[in-house]
Amino acid sequence: MRAILTYNPKTNRLYVHVLEWPFKTIYLPGLAGKIEYAQLLNDASELKVTAKEGAWLDEAKEGDTGVKIKLPVRKPNVEVPVIELFLK
Repeated sequence: MRAILTYNPKTNRLYVHVLEWPFKTIYLPGLAGKIEYAQLLNDASELKVTAKEGAWLDEAKEGDTGVKIKLPVRKPNVEVPVIELFLK
Protein backbone atom coordinates (compact mmCIF):
# COMPACT_ATOMS: atom_id res chain seq x y z
CA MET A 1 0.00 0.00 0.00
CA ARG A 2 1.28 3.43 -0.87
CA ALA A 3 0.03 6.36 1.18
CA ILE A 4 1.06 9.80 2.37
CA LEU A 5 0.29 10.85 5.95
CA THR A 6 -0.36 14.45 6.96
CA TYR A 7 -1.18 15.77 10.43
CA ASN A 8 -3.09 18.87 11.54
CA PRO A 9 -1.98 19.71 15.12
CA LYS A 10 -4.75 22.31 15.57
CA THR A 11 -7.52 19.72 15.10
CA ASN A 12 -5.45 16.69 16.21
CA ARG A 13 -6.36 14.82 13.03
CA LEU A 14 -4.23 12.51 10.92
CA TYR A 15 -4.98 12.22 7.20
CA VAL A 16 -4.06 9.12 5.20
CA HIS A 17 -3.89 9.95 1.48
CA VAL A 18 -4.28 6.52 -0.14
CA LEU A 19 -2.37 6.44 -3.43
CA GLU A 20 -3.07 2.75 -4.14
CA TRP A 21 -6.44 1.50 -2.93
CA PRO A 22 -5.98 -1.76 -1.00
CA PHE A 23 -8.49 -4.60 -0.93
CA LYS A 24 -10.74 -4.42 2.18
CA THR A 25 -8.23 -3.26 4.83
CA ILE A 26 -5.37 -0.93 5.54
CA TYR A 27 -2.86 -1.42 8.36
CA LEU A 28 -1.34 1.50 10.27
CA PRO A 29 1.43 0.56 12.72
CA GLY A 30 1.79 2.12 16.15
CA LEU A 31 -1.68 3.69 16.38
CA ALA A 32 -3.49 1.25 18.69
CA GLY A 33 -5.39 3.16 21.37
CA LYS A 34 -4.80 6.52 19.67
CA ILE A 35 -7.77 6.72 17.26
CA GLU A 36 -11.17 7.93 18.42
CA TYR A 37 -12.95 7.84 15.05
CA ALA A 38 -12.16 7.20 11.37
CA GLN A 39 -14.00 8.28 8.24
CA LEU A 40 -13.57 8.78 4.53
CA LEU A 41 -13.07 12.48 3.92
CA ASN A 42 -15.04 12.64 0.64
CA ASP A 43 -18.38 11.50 2.09
CA ALA A 44 -17.84 11.25 5.88
CA SER A 45 -18.69 7.55 5.91
CA GLU A 46 -17.49 5.87 9.09
CA LEU A 47 -14.72 3.26 8.91
CA LYS A 48 -14.32 0.44 11.43
CA VAL A 49 -11.01 0.48 13.31
CA THR A 50 -9.70 -2.52 15.22
CA ALA A 51 -6.47 -2.91 17.13
CA LYS A 52 -4.22 -5.68 15.95
CA GLU A 53 -1.04 -6.69 17.71
CA GLY A 54 1.87 -8.35 15.96
CA ALA A 55 3.17 -8.85 12.46
CA TRP A 56 0.09 -10.04 10.60
CA LEU A 57 0.88 -8.13 7.38
CA ASP A 58 4.10 -7.38 5.53
CA GLU A 59 3.91 -3.72 6.62
CA ALA A 60 3.94 -4.65 10.33
CA LYS A 61 7.08 -5.26 12.32
CA GLU A 62 7.36 -7.94 14.97
CA GLY A 63 5.99 -6.65 18.28
CA ASP A 64 4.35 -3.62 16.68
CA THR A 65 0.90 -2.59 17.85
CA GLY A 66 -1.11 -1.08 15.03
CA VAL A 67 -4.65 -0.77 13.80
CA LYS A 68 -6.56 -2.34 10.97
CA ILE A 69 -9.08 -0.12 9.17
CA LYS A 70 -11.83 -1.83 7.20
CA LEU A 71 -12.36 -0.17 3.80
CA PRO A 72 -15.01 -0.40 1.12
CA VAL A 73 -13.95 -2.85 -1.60
CA ARG A 74 -14.51 -0.20 -4.27
CA LYS A 75 -12.31 2.88 -4.27
CA PRO A 76 -14.26 6.12 -3.71
CA ASN A 77 -14.88 8.12 -6.87
CA VAL A 78 -12.13 10.68 -6.13
CA GLU A 79 -8.60 11.02 -7.48
CA VAL A 80 -6.88 10.35 -4.14
CA PRO A 81 -9.08 8.98 -1.36
CA VAL A 82 -8.33 10.36 2.09
CA ILE A 83 -9.01 8.69 5.42
CA GLU A 84 -9.50 11.18 8.26
CA LEU A 85 -8.47 9.90 11.69
CA PHE A 86 -9.70 11.74 14.77
CA LEU A 87 -6.98 11.19 17.38
CA LYS A 88 -7.55 11.00 21.13
